[in-house]
Amino acid sequence: MDSSENKSELLLTVAGSESLLTVAGSESLVTVAGQGLEAMIADYMEKGFLDNIVDMLKYDAGMYIVVAGLLRDERLRVRIGAIALIEALKEQGLEVIQDIADSLLPLLGDDNPSVRGDTAYAFGIIGQKRHVMPLEQLLDDKNMEVAQTAHESIDSILSKG
Repeated sequence: MDSSENKSELLLTVAGSESLLTVAGSESLVTVAGQGLEAMIADYMEKGFLDNIVDMLKYDAGMYIVVAGLLRDERLRVRIGAIALIEALKEQGLEVIQDIADSLLPLLGDDNPSVRGDTAYAFGIIGQKRHVMPLEQLLDDKNMEVAQTAHESIDSILSKG
């Protein structure tokens, strides 16, 4: 089967600026005018277009893979936006939150303490008991803020019952 037969296009308009998304198959390989999906979403997140990104994930749940990259972004506004995205998806009860959680697990071992802490915080929002054990590994983190965030996330998860 020719790969061009398994592609669809979506015109995305954000703040009056149009971008053509090409979505290939179930893998959700997306390019935006030559720019990678993760970079485009990070730029949109930095500009405050959270609702648009939530809508994109509703349209194609396979795009969840970008959330981990957003939490590793060097821009504070993008990382804060990633947490807000997780909160919004959780509030809406979207099942993609489970896939996002699974994709975030490796970030608990990231070299950057901000990434570890933000990821621990995200697991507190997601609130699944299966994440308590990975979070417990951060209780002895050399960065006190990471350890404290892990502790608070564990408490949050356990209090949700």
